[in-house]
Amino acid sequence: MKGKKSIAALLCVSICAAAPVAALADTVYYKGTAVYWHYGRNAGVWGFSDCNSAIYEHHSSCNGYESGWMEPDDLAQAWGYIGTDTLEAYWSCRG
Repeated sequence: MKGKKSIAALLCVSICAAAPVAALADTVYYKGTAVYWHYGRNAGVWGFSDCNSAIYEHHSSCNGYESGWMEPDDLAQAWGYIGTDTLEAYWSCRG
């Protein structure tokens, strides 16, 4: 009986840990042009921020993790371990 409880507990933890948590996708605007922005948490402890523009150079950041400036149509991705800290995701464009 003890083995069945251990397996059930391990299965529950595995499912809960693998499930993505709170992810948001928005269309934001820079100089009147749509910019894709997707940000949130994975497994509750990994933060991410992705953005993409077809026209402008763009950049993502998440709790101090930086994507660097990307050329138009190249996805800017910033992600890293944030634990229980508040998610601080940002995007920017230039040009």
